[in-house]
Amino acid sequence: MRSILLFVVSILCTVVSAQNSTNNFASALNSISTINANNFGAFTFGSKKAKVIEGSVHKFQTWDNTTVIHTVDGKKFTIENINLNLLRNTFESKISEDSLFTFNFNGIDKFVVNDKVFKNFYYNDDNRVYEMVYESEEMTIMKGYDIQILAGSPNPMLNRKNDKYIRRQSYFIKEDDNIRPFKLNNRALMKLFNDDVEKVTEIENYIETDRLASKQEAINLGSTINQEFDTGNKTSAQAVSTGLSNMSSHGASFYFRNPKRIVDGSFYLYENWKNSATIFISDNQNFTLTNINLNLKRNTFETKVASDSLFTFSFNNIDRFVVNNKIYKNYYFNDDNRVCEVIFESDDFSVLKGFKVELIEGSANPMVNRLRDKYVRKHDYFLKSENTIKPFKLKKSRIMKLVDASKTDQILEYVRQNKLSFKNEADVRTILEFYLEIR
Repeated sequence: MRSILLFVVSILCTVVSAQNSTNNFASALNSISTINANNFGAFTFGSKKAKVIEGSVHKFQTWDNTTVIHTVDGKKFTIENINLNLLRNTFESKISEDSLFTFNFNGIDKFVVNDKVFKNFYYNDDNRVYEMVYESEEMTIMKGYDIQILAGSPNPMLNRKNDKYIRRQSYFIKEDDNIRPFKLNNRALMKLFNDDVEKVTEIENYIETDRLASKQEAINLGSTINQEFDTGNKTSAQAVSTGLSNMSSHGASFYFRNPKRIVDGSFYLYENWKNSATIFISDNQNFTLTNINLNLKRNTFETKVASDSLFTFSFNNIDRFVVNNKIYKNYYFNDDNRVCEVIFESDDFSVLKGFKVELIEGSANPMVNRLRDKYVRKHDYFLKSENTIKPFKLKKSRIMKLVDASKTDQILEYVRQNKLSFKNEADVRTILEFYLEIR
């Protein structure tokens, strides 16, 4: 299975030589820290949903982007079909029209895409990918990205029939282990470099080009910008020290400082981390954990290694997670990978429950009674049939369409006798399992 997987990757990815040798994509990944391609992410296969949303969740307009991936042990390799998913904060390589390879940062120091450097940092309760604008031993100026969905409206005055992705960017400054927002303007930069006359002069010259004032991309402050930095990364070593080396093929470890910002609620599915989980591997192995949770912002399972560190799982070689007796699997639809709870599963169809989280902004208005921002968790139901996944509602008419008409009377009588509800997840599972028994 492993050889087949690596062969598929090597055929479908565009690869060029690195470090005076010609390696295909699979062997390049395989050489990194003596681990294989599985260490960096997961393949997900599925069909695209027909829903129309204008714009894109990806940073670059096309997938034709020259990229050099630098590993923590000094190796590097190049691919040319990569993009940054701003919704998930992950780099992805397009294997085909309906499949992606998703990278995580385990064993990777940085991505250099079109001569721009991108690194991963933990900030504001999440792992984020940042573009390096300026980097020195004392500080780093970075550009972060965010994406929002602007809802469509039937109002002809708005001229916005479809939903639309809106991409936003903001700047940050990193000093030691602290990351804070930074306004990239003349005054802030002059104050920041006040003790360095040369850099102030460089910035003044740059301002004259009019690009700094308009906050254009790619600030060039001389030879110090976008150069090859050797910052090091102790993630792999720390993971081994915590006994997670055997899990390295399923995700990445991230280490962080707790931010000071207070946001009510949580973007995790479960209220606490005391959740019993069995992880089933594709080769029929399994192992258990008792401190796991589902990050709804990133659609990834995470286990808490310590008070200030997490291990993030990808679904590479993982078939399913069973958490508190509930089954979770990974699916690709609506142009993204999503973790769904399996309510019911058969050879013909599956009923799934998907999750999402929204950040509701606080308000100073006392009538609103919401001084702070708040995470609000929501869920939707989906029907998976063959290679399609569509929205689904738990109601009698929709569920009865899934069964043979000849069994309708038997099922309705069973529902009546057992006082079951078509709106209750557990009852729906019971109804559909009964259907499998009698058909």
